[in-house]
Amino acid sequence: MTNYFDEVDHRRLLAEYPIGAAFLDGPARLSRDELHALQERRFLQVVARGWEVPFYARRWRAAGLEPGDIRALEDVRKIPAFSKADLMQSVAEHPPFGDFHGLDLTAAGRLGAVLHTTSGTTGTPQPIWFGAFDREVQNALLARAYRLQGLADTDVVHSVYGFGMVNGGHSIRETVLHFTKALLVPGGTSSAMGKCSTVSRM
Repeated sequence: MTNYFDEVDHRRLLAEYPIGAAFLDGPARLSRDELHALQERRFLQVVARGWEVPFYARRWRAAGLEPGDIRALEDVRKIPAFSKADLMQSVAEHPPFGDFHGLDLTAAGRLGAVLHTTSGTTGTPQPIWFGAFDREVQNALLARAYRLQGLADTDVVHSVYGFGMVNGGHSIRETVLHFTKALLVPGGTSSAMGKCSTVSRM
C-alpha cells in the first residue's frame, strides 16, 4: 500500500521540474528545439491520458478525433476547447463529481487524490482534483517562481489566502513548506477577496 509521499517521488519530480540553480543550469538553457521536444513529450503524455478519461474522450470523438490523430504539439489546434460550463454539465450528468477527473473513487487500489473546489462566486462550486504527483508539480513550479523572484530560506512568508475548499491558500502553504526553508506565517481564514502573499527578510 502506498501513501501520498510514495506516489509523489520527489527525486523524480525535481529531476523533471528542477528549482533554483538546477532550473537555471538545466531547462532554462535548453535550445529552442530541445524545449519543443520536451514540451511535445509532455503534451503527448497528457493526450494519451486524456483518451482514458470519459469527458475528454467523448468530446474529442464528437470533434472527429480518434486515438493516434494527435501526434505532435502542433496538433493541439485540433483539440476542441471546453469551458467551466462543460465541466459543470459533466458534474450534473455524472454526480457528484463529474467524469472529467479520471478517477475511479470506488477502486481500492486507486492513487491518492486531493479535492478542492472553486469559490462558487459565479455559481455552484466546481470540484477540482489533484493526484499527488500533479499537485506537487504545481507546488514545485510555484516554488520555482518564488526562487526566481529572490525568495531565500531565511525569509518569512506571510500568506493571507483563505483555507477553505479553494486551492489557493493550501497551495501557498504546501509550496513554501515542501520546497523551501522559508518560515510560513499563514493568515488564517481571511477572505478570499484579499489574496496575496508578502515576503520579508529576517
